[in-house]
Amino acid sequence: MTDLFPDLTYGVLGAAREVAYKTTGREIAMAVSAIYNVPVRRIMGVSQERQDVNARHAAWWVAYETGRLTTVQLGKIFRRHHTTVVYGKRQAVARREREGEFRRITDKLVERFG
Repeated sequence: MTDLFPDLTYGVLGAAREVAYKTTGREIAMAVSAIYNVPVRRIMGVSQERQDVNARHAAWWVAYETGRLTTVQLGKIFRRHHTTVVYGKRQAVARREREGEFRRITDKLVERFG
């Protein structure tokens, strides 16, 4: 029956998954916001200030590393193209290699949400 009416399956299960991943993304953004002292609206927004971008990249890296969200889902939550999220994750990986404090913060967040 669900093969005949795929929208019915999405209607119940898909909507629940969508709410779950949006909630998880926002929860991670709220945790990053508290650590970096950057408002969630700036992490979720388009600000290019270094502190906002670093916080945003940290949130993307944590959400992806914990296996909670795909780059496509993150792009939807943060209103970005998924390739922008991929780039941000790469930036976070490079920053983790360079900066011990950033690595420590993101590791703690992975422990919390993993």
